[in-house]
Amino acid sequence: GDHLEATRSLAPADPDVTQALDTLGGDAESGVATRDKLAATMPDAFATAVEAEQVAQADGWVDQTLAKLEGLVTVRRTDGQVEGDGADAVTSRAEALFEGGDLKAAMAELDSLSQPAAEALADWRARAESYLAAHDALDDLRSRAVALVGGAGN
Repeated sequence: GDHLEATRSLAPADPDVTQALDTLGGDAESGVATRDKLAATMPDAFATAVEAEQVAQADGWVDQTLAKLEGLVTVRRTDGQVEGDGADAVTSRAEALFEGGDLKAAMAELDSLSQPAAEALADWRARAESYLAAHDALDDLRSRAVALVGGAGN
């Protein structure tokens, strides 16, 4: 909090700086998940999304029970080469994009998840969106700082 306010005092009338600091300030108390934390929690979160879709598509209590039991042991392809629009295929492609360094593209891929899968993935996705917003805000601050320093010599 103190560092954000100190930074804010350096350019109080700059809307770009204010917006970036407001974005960072929103997660100041709880912190933003690291990329490593997102990667570590991804397999379980994605498996939960796949299971949620399977349970939602099951007919009757017997099929739903079987779908839940099948969810206890899940084998997912993570090479990104799975075609289709089911949660297993979508999460496989998203995971490959994430592992390739493109979290924004991974998030865009996850937009096509069914409602049950998307709801099951909501917490992980919120952490990933906070991560992206924080990094975008830091990039904006860096750019603005360079512009301000460059303009000071004129």
